[in-house]
Amino acid sequence: MAVTLKKIIPLFCVATVCAVILRVIQITLITEAQTGFFLKGYELIGNIVTVAIFLFAAVTVIYTALYKEKEAKQISVSKPFAVLHFLLAAAIIYESLFAQISDVVHTWQILLQIIFGIISALVFAARGYYAFTGKKIAPITSVAHIIFWLIRVIIVFSSYISVSTIAENIFELAALCTALVFFLNFAAFENEIDNSRIERRLLPSATAAVIMGAVYSASQIIVMATGKGDMLHSQTVTFFTNTILVVYIVYYVVLCYKNTKEPTEQLDIVETNIEE
Repeated sequence: MAVTLKKIIPLFCVATVCAVILRVIQITLITEAQTGFFLKGYELIGNIVTVAIFLFAAVTVIYTALYKEKEAKQISVSKPFAVLHFLLAAAIIYESLFAQISDVVHTWQILLQIIFGIISALVFAARGYYAFTGKKIAPITSVAHIIFWLIRVIIVFSSYISVSTIAENIFELAALCTALVFFLNFAAFENEIDNSRIERRLLPSATAAVIMGAVYSASQIIVMATGKGDMLHSQTVTFFTNTILVVYIVYYVVLCYKNTKEPTEQLDIVETNIEE
């Protein structure tokens, strides 16, 4: 049975909603507010919920990896999309300058985070600006996003490795790691590196980044909206950036697959021309 977007979208939506709901339940009913650890006697249930969330993401990503209905296409940044570029640029600068850093992180790592955070933000801002001028930024500049998110993963991992692990740490790292993988494929796609393989990886990597990003960010929005913000223990800086990033990736993927012709349709056209 062919994997189509009409089948992927409902699965993606259901998996994302279920994963977020499970995470909200985990935060509000299974986690101790003061420490962030699971309540005594609820450790097994808490771990089962964590595994279930990753299973929802894994099943969706695997199913998405089988998708071959349409090919992704290079896009030009529209003016509405440019707004997201500006917002993401501002969020990255905010995160690179004000993210909480553990004492175990070296000064040179902090400097690299600031430098490449600013560079990455400038690339996003320039790409958004060029949407109004008709120009295009060199695709190679997208490498800056890879370096910035790689540094963020290293710094956050280093910060948490010296403390006891709680669920929020795990989901924050998962959101950062999947974002890094997405930008690896994003950069390769933009630079047309091995297109046949990258096109097959772009959608699954985007799916993983969006689901894990939503689990990390949307759950926090829901918890704060219900007046239980004191249950949260993660950094609001990373949460802010990740929220905008999730919207950015969804918008980007929609544009990549919007109005693209199906391979079967293209084959029918060729066959018709040959017959004529």
